[in-house]
Amino acid sequence: MKVTKYPQSCLVIEKNGKRIIIDPGSLVSPKFSANELLPVDAILITHEHMDHADPGRIGELTRLSEAVVVGNQSTAKALGGTVNKVVSDGEKF
Repeated sequence: MKVTKYPQSCLVIEKNGKRIIIDPGSLVSPKFSANELLPVDAILITHEHMDHADPGRIGELTRLSEAVVVGNQSTAKALGGTVNKVVSDGEKF
């Protein structure tokens, strides 16, 4: 497994040819383009604060890939349809 740290709380986890981006927030956007974060298979948003979830960047990443966007119900509501897999507390996925 390879883990790459980006500004604030953003991480990219790679394993077995799959890549997950966790919390691509507003502090990542000015420093790294969406293309620099690709390829991506999934985007996990831990909560809806801008420093964890930049809707513009998430939109770019999903336009450039077929990544599933995962978050809890409050994140899904705040991001207005960006989250396409809603998970509950304690749910394994």
